Amino acid sequence: MSDKKKIFGEGVLKSSARELSIFVDDNGNTWICDKDAVKDIDPNKPFSEQNLERCQIMPFDHGG
Repeated sequence: MSDKKKIFGEGVLKSSARELSIFVDDNGNTWICDKDAVKDIDPNKPFSEQNLERCQIMPFDHGG
């Protein structure tokens, strides 16, 4: 895998939302994790083997 970096800011959508960080892998898949877990993520290892959830399989409520 190539170098990974956070994108889309810090993932905070509203003050009541839990803080998330977002990563993108080499295939363009987005992965999320709790902001406080970022220190444990190794960008050189597959995200599927770490404490991340793939966004494409997560059901998100759009609110409202």
